Amino acid sequence: SSNKKDCLNLAYVCVVVDRHLNLTPLGKFVMPPPLFERQIVLDSYPAHVDMHGHILAALCLDGTLVVADVLNLEAKKQLKFPLDIDVTKMTIFELNKKQMIAVSTSENEVLFF
Repeated sequence: SSNKKDCLNLAYVCVVVDRHLNLTPLGKFVMPPPLFERQIVLDSYPAHVDMHGHILAALCLDGTLVVADVLNLEAKKQLKFPLDIDVTKMTIFELNKKQMIAVSTSENEVLFF
């Protein structure tokens, strides 16, 4: 987990349990797993999960890419990702104040979203 300078001092940590992403704000209080403050239930098991600030992205085995702001889970977005691409790593980063997702593949390609 990480925290951005322009956000409240709430670094979230994500614990993956089956199809559940359990989210705990470490800046508010100590809440050890299996307890959590917020939870995202995925339709499929996650293969890759990354966080940057309060943005979380999860690439699931069924090809669904879920992107959510931990502070506003109602606005989460789901995109379909091609199943024929062998993903090796997924990273969220910020470029010109926009959140970007970089996906590395086994073909040494990098895809941006």
